[in-house]
Amino acid sequence: MTAVASSVSDLATAFLSSGGEPTPKRRARAIRQIQDDGDLSENEQVMAMKLMRRDVTIADTFNAIGRKETRTLYLQSELEEGY
Repeated sequence: MTAVASSVSDLATAFLSSGGEPTPKRRARAIRQIQDDGDLSENEQVMAMKLMRRDVTIADTFNAIGRKETRTLYLQSELEEGY
């Protein structure tokens, strides 16, 4: 397999492992969930949104957490580390 073909294959694998959903949609889904959960202050919500803008893995992790309380604790932990 050529280097180019290998790179394309790696990209396809990464895309499929993310559920096929593009980064902006994953980030937007997480931001809507933050607002719907309503556990963070307005200031914390904005800081969390800024973190997700810089690192989509935070949004992906947040989206994967099923329990609302755990999502909130996760974001608060990320905020403590990020700011």
